[in-house]
Amino acid sequence: MSDLECLAGARNRARVARRATGANLGIGLEGGVNPEPAGLMLLGWVVAEDEIGREGIGGGARLPLPENIAKRILGGEELGPIMDQLLGQNDVKQKGGAVGALTGGLVLRRETFAIAVAYALAPFISPDFYQV
Repeated sequence: MSDLECLAGARNRARVARRATGANLGIGLEGGVNPEPAGLMLLGWVVAEDEIGREGIGGGARLPLPENIAKRILGGEELGPIMDQLLGQNDVKQKGGAVGALTGGLVLRRETFAIAVAYALAPFISPDFYQV
């Protein structure tokens, strides 16, 4: 329900993924919503974390949710089941996601997260720019 919660979820997923696999780098993705002046915004955060605790953070684009969907989320429902019910489908989030449905397929969930992953990888790809 906020940028902070979503970012914490992505950070936790990255840490768990890295530790569970023994990989040098873990990546965590987390979608969520954040209340803003323009309305309840659909968003996504990605965190990449290496074995020494360095991290990169990337965010996806934001899309204001329609009022009828925002009200249901603020009332305690989750976006995935709402979209499934509205579209008469199962696992919309595993297909184009809410963003895909709301943009008529112009932008898909995987595309928004692909960009956020690239942003999160920036400190590992171009470390000279990120050294203190």
